[in-house]
Amino acid sequence: MAGLNGDPSVLRKLNSAAVLRVLHGALLSGSGTTTQPGSMTLTEITKAMSVSRPTVEDVVESLLEQGLLNDLEPTGGTGRAAGRPARRFGFRADAGHVVGVDVAPDWVHVLTADLVGTIVASHHAPVSRRADGPERLEAVRRAVARVLDDAAPGRRPVLGAAVATTGIVDAAGRVVLSNLPGWTGMDLSAELGDIIGAPIVVENDMRAGAAAERWIGAAMAADNVVYLHAGLRMGTGFLIDGRIPKGHHGGAGELTRAGGKRALKAYRRLLDHLPPVDPEHGSGADDPPRDVRPLFEAAARHEPAAESAAKDFARRFVKAVEGLIVSIDPEVVVVGGSLALAGDIVAEPIRNHLAKACVFPPRIEVSGLGDDSVAQGAIRIALDQVEAQLFLTGNGQ
Repeated sequence: MAGLNGDPSVLRKLNSAAVLRVLHGALLSGSGTTTQPGSMTLTEITKAMSVSRPTVEDVVESLLEQGLLNDLEPTGGTGRAAGRPARRFGFRADAGHVVGVDVAPDWVHVLTADLVGTIVASHHAPVSRRADGPERLEAVRRAVARVLDDAAPGRRPVLGAAVATTGIVDAAGRVVLSNLPGWTGMDLSAELGDIIGAPIVVENDMRAGAAAERWIGAAMAADNVVYLHAGLRMGTGFLIDGRIPKGHHGGAGELTRAGGKRALKAYRRLLDHLPPVDPEHGSGADDPPRDVRPLFEAAARHEPAAESAAKDFARRFVKAVEGLIVSIDPEVVVVGGSLALAGDIVAEPIRNHLAKACVFPPRIEVSGLGDDSVAQGAIRIALDQVEAQLFLTGNGQ
């Protein structure tokens, strides 16, 4: 990093990032006073950074001007012997917001959040599984526009966004393979750039689900995670050392063809346990997929037939994906999607199978995030990109 010692602008940028990082961490941890959680005095910031007080004062004033910090009203109880209490400063979570989009076969789900991940607005719109590429893209654009309008973007500028979609996504953010009609080849970053107006990351939906589980779900703080999702869509995602792997073509973590066929066969076998389709409504190839949620809910109520079918599916599903799990050596495997509704009814057969298949059996947890998991994961991915820029970490350097 040549020139750091002689370039005041670089040093100022590094110091600004350090102040933001310290105050952001204080807000997340809730440190500070009872009435002003997440706040710190200049003295406390100086100690945390190990730099001179004049440097901190200069940086803080600049960040206040940029709208990234709050100058909080002094309160008592600071320990000062006399005089006016020390000024306290805090990271402005509402200085901007991020957008997370879940493009599923049957819906578009969009969330916006402030800079610490608190949801500001959301919108869920059904989409036909048979919709072609332009029709689905227009549904995404409408949903994003709706949420941006609800989130009052004039007060909270969009700083980053992530789109999680069904299909394989390459490093450039292009959908290189998808079973959605007309979706292969879609460049979602380019198609949505005009409406979002901020950098957009495009990721696979199952990987986003894994990111959500590590952030606020059943795998919190675990660095090596495998996520199993079954419902109206089915797939797997994983994290290694807390990061989302891509692979050469973006296909890291995808099931093998044989594994995919076994998983699909297990799902079709599960459908046999649902009530027969009304002949008047047909059951052709163009009909929407049948929702297995009621069956898993019935299993959770210990209805014998549903419980037996759910356990059988869980055993067959985990057997289809065991190669992935063994190769990742995860700390935790999270059961998500509609499958999670059955709780330990399906977690137990998965646990028993992996206890035999794995050298180091992982912990098995059931997701509680429901249908929000992928959109929440997209929010986390967008926050990672924004934080990298604000705090000069990772890709932000």
